[in-house]
Amino acid sequence: MRKRERAQQSHEIALRLRPAIEAAAARWGANVKVVEVPPGPPVISTITAEIYGAAGVPYRRLQEAALRVADRLRREPLVVDVDTTVEADQPRLIFAVDKEKAALSGIATEDVAQTVRLALDGMPATRLHVPGEVNPLDVVLRLPRATRSSAEDLHALYLKGRPGYVQVREAGGLRAAPIPIVQLGELGRFRVSRREQTIYHKNLERVVYVFAETAGRAPAEAIIDVGADEGAGASAVRPLAERTFFRNGGGDGWTLPAGT
Repeated sequence: MRKRERAQQSHEIALRLRPAIEAAAARWGANVKVVEVPPGPPVISTITAEIYGAAGVPYRRLQEAALRVADRLRREPLVVDVDTTVEADQPRLIFAVDKEKAALSGIATEDVAQTVRLALDGMPATRLHVPGEVNPLDVVLRLPRATRSSAEDLHALYLKGRPGYVQVREAGGLRAAPIPIVQLGELGRFRVSRREQTIYHKNLERVVYVFAETAGRAPAEAIIDVGADEGAGASAVRPLAERTFFRNGGGDGWTLPAGT
């Protein structure tokens, strides 16, 4: 809708829609942002905090500091859309191949990796040329999601050994054994690990970002109040109307981990 055909400006519309959108996001456990075009030059976010640490400080502590800053920003009045670059822990399955069993079946480690990759990520089988389409369509061979979503399902995958790898001794000498077909679970087991997280850098230093927006409040005011409460002790939180230029902060004290 054009600007002259509506009674409210863009910022007022965003303020009106934000409560309903945030309520829907909270109901489904989602993280939703109402993005407005900034009036000035493009920025990552209206409020952006950068967390740094000394060389010996582990990156995990920087992430912990970022989460503390994010928690304090969420408690600040009229500060919304708080987010960080801290990624949630994601499990990672690593298949450990029993090389002795695999060798007895004539199966190489590469065969195991290719089979698991085919089941999970898929591989292009051919290309489909459809009349009227400019580009050909790739046909990808992959297992359905229902049969590739757990380690037990993957253990049931069958692999075929390579011919000539396994020999059988007979009276007349050696002969090639029949090509064995074994399940993946007989060649090793999956172990659960944690996926490595992204380490962000700025000017060759490790950094963790915290993002936030303001709704109906100047960003500088929120930054000054949060900064004034850093290191302060716990006290009664003062409402926004009682804060002045000479008395900043809301009394909501918070601290950063050592070395950050």
